[in-house]
Amino acid sequence: MLRTKMELFSLRISPS
Repeated sequence: MLRTKMELFSLRISPS
């Protein structure tokens, strides 16, 4: 669950 949150956060802070 944490991994999913981290991944989503990464995409949110740096949306390609």
